[in-house]
Amino acid sequence: MGLGLENAKVKGLKVIPKESAVQDPIDSLKQLLMNAKSSEVKLEILNELVTEAFKSNLNLAKDFASEGVNVATQSNNKKWLPKFYEMKGRMHANLVELDSATYFFDKALKGYKEVNDKKGQATTYFKIGWVHKKKGDLEQALQVDLEALKMMESLGDKEGIAGAYNRVTEDLVRINFKFVN
Repeated sequence: MGLGLENAKVKGLKVIPKESAVQDPIDSLKQLLMNAKSSEVKLEILNELVTEAFKSNLNLAKDFASEGVNVATQSNNKKWLPKFYEMKGRMHANLVELDSATYFFDKALKGYKEVNDKKGQATTYFKIGWVHKKKGDLEQALQVDLEALKMMESLGDKEGIAGAYNRVTEDLVRINFKFVN
């Protein structure tokens, strides 16, 4: 004789029917995306989808970033387009697809320059610097990290300045180590 709980999940001391169990955040966001009417809302949701997918599935995150590029392009949203290019580049970088990462970071940088988003430019320079380091081009990495530092200083972004100094210091240590050995 069963307890009639075959269609329920047990959570703590409460029995919750499966139908009302907490849904996966990605599934919930995908449902919201399907029902979204405005492109701005779709872009916000896609941003959240990239963030959620990034935690567990880089290829899925890359797909959501691609969808963000498409929606931003179709709606001519110049504010979101470089953000999704940067996200797409980040996914490629984390998958060590460095040429693809560079391609999307370059597109993001161009888009950020068009809308005069200095913070976006600086964060993209940091990512471009990371790619240069992975490729072993330490001098080029130093140059883009210094460019990012200048931008963070112009913004008065203390956290960004500290991060830039950290990157520049690492670059100089690596360059020095390379020449010593």
